[in-house]
Amino acid sequence: MKIQTFFDVYTDGKIEYYQKDKFKSLIKNLKPGRYINKVEKVEDIRSKEQNNTYWGVAYAYFERALIEAGILDGKMNHQTLLKKTHEWCLRTFAPEDFVTRIREEWANDPGMTDVRTGDAFKEPFRISSTQMTKKEGARYFENLQDGYKEFFSIGENDFIPDPNKDYKKRILNKY
Repeated sequence: MKIQTFFDVYTDGKIEYYQKDKFKSLIKNLKPGRYINKVEKVEDIRSKEQNNTYWGVAYAYFERALIEAGILDGKMNHQTLLKKTHEWCLRTFAPEDFVTRIREEWANDPGMTDVRTGDAFKEPFRISSTQMTKKEGARYFENLQDGYKEFFSIGENDFIPDPNKDYKKRILNKY
């Protein structure tokens, strides 16, 4: 089992954890054994605002469209539909340079060793939007907008809107 959490370290030494309670509960439920804690610096991770926009805006449009196209079963519960929509969108519209970067990182990762047997093992290749930089996240959102318009839009007024008028300029110029 891989448990991952993010935290920010500020110049004054303050540490801010994301989903701290969830992380603590996962740690408490681990089976007895030896574990390794790996800390690595994450550069320009996509923002909470970007993540909320994928899940709260873009995926709502895609969920409806994927059900109407018969790609997803509308009888699934909402959480399952949302997860399947996210997986489909990520596989279909993730920026190519992002996928290439993650694939290279995975290929160069030596994997892990089972301390009991000495056997080497490696997790399967997988991409996650949590691995996106802010620029990759902005391109992903543009890909979602363009993809929806190209494949599912039913008219000029059927499009995924920008979160606000300055979204693209602010994200792309700031990072």
